Formats: sequence, structure tokens, C-alpha cells
Amino acid sequence: MLVRVAALRQVGPLDEGYFMYAEEVDWCRRFARAGWRVVCVPAATVMHHGGAASGQFRARSWSILWRSRRRYLRLHEPAWRADVVDLLLKVAFARLRRADERALAAGTLSGSEALERRTAYAAALGPTDDAPPQMDAPPLGDS
Repeated sequence: MLVRVAALRQVGPLDEGYFMYAEEVDWCRRFARAGWRVVCVPAATVMHHGGAASGQFRARSWSILWRSRRRYLRLHEPAWRADVVDLLLKVAFARLRRADERALAAGTLSGSEALERRTAYAAALGPTDDAPPQMDAPPLGDS
């Protein structure tokens, strides 16, 4: 991203409350709200080193992605909209947990993968503050 110094001084740096993901979207929205023009250049190319920042632990990066999205909504949308998204995510993750339990029972999902997914679902719904998500495993019998 290229940012004018005057814009940076007015809007401030990237929000450190995002551990990863959505911080640049938040920043662009803050620039636009402050009256700065935000431009996307589709012809620009970037070499991405295939998940170099997040590829080391898939469940952790998945939960961070969802927490960042939820944080963005909490900061930029009406509270009721963020609450609706949280409710929809709870329903979706409950359905995913049930599907994982069926796959575990059928032998098409390993116990460790089921636990990793269950942990990610719980972490994704955790607080949207500036702390990196903790990946403590919830008990397997709880929903």
C-alpha cells in the first residue's frame, strides 16, 4: 500500500488490535472516512509466499481470520449488524461441529483433526480485542 504522509498523520497507523487479517481494510475505511481517496490498482501484482505468515497452523489462522472480520464489523458497523453476524456464525459453527462429529464417527476425520477444528470454531467466536486468540481446546462433549 502506498499512503501519503499527510493521510497517515491524520488517520494514524494500522490498528494493532488486529492480530492478522482485515487491518488493511480497516485502514482504507478510516482513510475514506477522513476524506482521503482510496484507489485499488487491479493491474498491480504482488508475489505472495504461499501462506508464509499464516500457513504454519491452519486452524489458528482460520480462527484469527474470523475474529478479525468480527472486530472489523464491531468497529465499523452498527452493533445490531455485528450481533446478527455473531449469531449466524454460532449457528454455522454448530452445524460444522455436528458434521465433524458425523465424520469422526464414520472414520473419515481423525480425532486430532476434529479437535483442531472444534478448537478453531471456539476461538473464532472469542473476544475481538487486541489479544491474539488462545487455542485452548474445549471439551469434546460440549457444543
